[in-house]
Amino acid sequence: MLSQAVSMLYSFFVAAAKLKERLELPVTEIVMKVSKKKLDKHVKALVFELCLHPLHCEIFS
Repeated sequence: MLSQAVSMLYSFFVAAAKLKERLELPVTEIVMKVSKKKLDKHVKALVFELCLHPLHCEIFS
């Protein structure tokens, strides 16, 4: 699972079509799309939280 703030960007239970669509976008676009908020011009960095489970590690490799 990959999240940014309260927005879950990727997870093993996300629909395949949605996952494929997100994998083709820059991370900043995914954050704006999922959070439904624009990134302010002063934002220089984003903090992400990554949680892995041994059964699903192949998703992120």
